Parts: sequence; C-alpha cells; structure tokens
Amino acid sequence: MRSIRPLRSSAARCPVRAPRRRAADVQWLLNQRLARAQALLESTGLPIEKVAELSGLGTANNLRHHFLRHLGVTPGDYRRAFPGH
Repeated sequence: MRSIRPLRSSAARCPVRAPRRRAADVQWLLNQRLARAQALLESTGLPIEKVAELSGLGTANNLRHHFLRHLGVTPGDYRRAFPGH
C-alpha cells in the first residue's frame, strides 16, 4: 500500500507540480477508500455508518455522497446487488 509521507515530500520539492500532484494523491486516496467501502459492503453486514468509518470516509452521508458521485448508486443499493445482503 502506498504511503502519503513520500508523496508529500516529493510534492514539496516541485512547487509547479505540487497542486496537480496533491490533486492526484487526493483522488488516489478517495479511490482507495471507496474500494475499501465496496469490499465491506460486499462481504459484511456492517451498518453503513460503520462501513463509512472503517473505510475512512467518516460518515454515512459522506459515503453516500461519494458513492453516488463516483459509482452512480447508494451504498445500500450497492450492497443489495450482492447475494446474502
């Protein structure tokens, strides 16, 4: 898994590329969090609030916002697409 620390130090060395690099890092981190949330929704019966917390997205509202924006479905609808949930 990638660490944020080396990314921060490399971005600090190049001020011209730093904003683009930071944006890419933020997107990478969001993608990792969404992937973790998807895995938890597919494989557990944890409440949506707990999935949001464990995936790093914080709240159920934040998880719902990002799911709708990036995947086009709510976390609940996503979970229902998998047998046993």
